Amino acid sequence: GVCMIVFSLRVTTAPAQRHAVVALIEPLLAPTRVEPGCESCRLYADADDVGALTLVEEWSSQAALDCCLASCFPASLSRCFVMGDERSAGLRLRVSEVGG
Repeated sequence: GVCMIVFSLRVTTAPAQRHAVVALIEPLLAPTRVEPGCESCRLYADADDVGALTLVEEWSSQAALDCCLASCFPASLSRCFVMGDERSAGLRLRVSEVGG
């Protein structure tokens, strides 16, 4: 079967900071979608927690994801981690192999 790599990043921050987090992540979506091996890249809002967002990327291979992370991990997404740390927000990063 076909394997897919799923990268997910869940950011939980104060509801007042949600817009700032979206402003950091949203500009990254379109460029990521055109990276070789990127099958999907979406940002989801949690219906039950106004301060929670989840970025989900689906990749054709671990190598494609690794290449993107090595060359494309922008300063703005790094700032998202810092914002989370400064505000005691929750950050959860997960990479899973699906299928096969």
